[in-house]
Amino acid sequence: MKVDIVGVMVAEKIGSCVALSATVLYALCNNLALIFGLSALRGFSEVIILAASYSLSSILIPPAKRARYFGLFNATYFLSWGVAGTLIVGPLTDVLISRGTAEELAYRMAFVSTSVLTLLGLIILGVLLWTMRRSAHSQP
Repeated sequence: MKVDIVGVMVAEKIGSCVALSATVLYALCNNLALIFGLSALRGFSEVIILAASYSLSSILIPPAKRARYFGLFNATYFLSWGVAGTLIVGPLTDVLISRGTAEELAYRMAFVSTSVLTLLGLIILGVLLWTMRRSAHSQP
């Protein structure tokens, strides 16, 4: 089965934009029912991102090396989310609270910082895919 790389790239960007939007809205949200809806939206975006990531990886990784590289992919993908939360968002919230910022605002800033990380990831993905597409078109 052939995977459409353009469709995968579009899905990846849509999933990332939905995740970014939902995370920004978390920071602005004051309603528990809306938070539940945003959580569902985040879950939806994570499914899209994960499926598109696997599809893109299957395009990029040669069949003979897929088992090994998918293991590395999974380790990197899942550790990156935990490490970012542990090493960036948690300490940021603690520092803000210790410096006298209201707890509610400190926790909202955690979502803002997560949004910034997601946006940076989307930019890096865009640059990498643009570079790949450019190099693929320049080869004979």
